[in-house]
Amino acid sequence: MLDDMRELRDSLERYRAAAQAAGIELPAPERKTPAPPTDLVLRMTDVEQIPEQLLWLYSIGWGAARLFPEGVFLMDWPGEAEIAEYVDYTALAIGVPFPWRQQLPIFFTDHVVLTFVLAEGHVGEIWHYEWEPDSTSPVRAAMSLAGLFDQWTKGIEIGVVVKTKWVEWLQVIVEGDEAMNDEATLERLAVLGLDPLAFPLWMGGCSRLREWQAACGVDPAEIDREFDAREEMVDAAIAVAAELQR
Repeated sequence: MLDDMRELRDSLERYRAAAQAAGIELPAPERKTPAPPTDLVLRMTDVEQIPEQLLWLYSIGWGAARLFPEGVFLMDWPGEAEIAEYVDYTALAIGVPFPWRQQLPIFFTDHVVLTFVLAEGHVGEIWHYEWEPDSTSPVRAAMSLAGLFDQWTKGIEIGVVVKTKWVEWLQVIVEGDEAMNDEATLERLAVLGLDPLAFPLWMGGCSRLREWQAACGVDPAEIDREFDAREEMVDAAIAVAAELQR
């Protein structure tokens, strides 16, 4: 869903305050640059409009620093040179309940990409994909940007999203041990009252993944097709990228 702009600003300000208290320096989330151009993104995602909430996020000047849990950073607004890369990310959307092109990758870390959905009926949702060969782990991370930031803020406040002396960004650490991004970590987050899907952790081997996917409308028949479904999506992405680059 699309957040009310005041709620989104407040949510990001709460995250900034919590992250700064944890040792991450962030400037105030104020509009510092013009809204990015939308023509290319409209063609790439096959939609007619880019929501204000997404344009605002890209105008506050936070750049590509690793400001979010697990070293997640805000991806560059795509230009001509990034078309194939960004379309390839969206091709991870096997079995999702909306047209696979109608989303924009916005957050990235070493193995996870989070997208902002632009499709009717799902606009504003944040989806989680794992950037690995043959991945079939699409799942909704949050209903909105504010929902995502609120979960990250709560993680900091209860002490499971922390900055250590070993890395420069926030990590998800449960019970004093460095998180292994496994099922035990995800279950522990749920026990602590957090939504584990909001955190950019590895979910591919989790026994509850099918349950989570079903809850957000992922088609299990497509997931069961695994390699064939992935190959079809790759071929479709190549064709779309080629068409856009003509």
